[in-house]
Amino acid sequence: MAEENGTFMGIADCHGLESLIPIKEANPTFLQIRANANSQRHALVFRVELTKRQKIVINERMANGDYIGALKYLKNKVKTIDISKGREKSWKLIPNPDLDPWG
Repeated sequence: MAEENGTFMGIADCHGLESLIPIKEANPTFLQIRANANSQRHALVFRVELTKRQKIVINERMANGDYIGALKYLKNKVKTIDISKGREKSWKLIPNPDLDPWG
C-alpha cells in the first residue's frame, strides 16, 4: 500500500503538539489568534506535509496524551516545516514544559 501524503496545520508549544488539522479543515486565522494568545508558552502555528505513516504515529501519540513525544517525532522525522514568521527561536526551544511561566 503506497503512503499518501497530506498537508496539515497545527499549533505547537512548550507542552508539545496541541493540534494537527488537515489543511482543508484548518482555519489559519483562528490558529494564529490562538497561538498569539498563548505566546508565553512559545506557541506557534506550523504547516507540514506528512506521509500517511507519519500522521498515524503522531495521532497515536497525541491520543495517548504524549504531546511532547508527538512534537519530538514531528521535528525529528520531517525535514521541512513551515512555522509562524518570527517564531524561529521558540521552535528551537520547544518542547520544554519548564518554559511555561504558569507551570
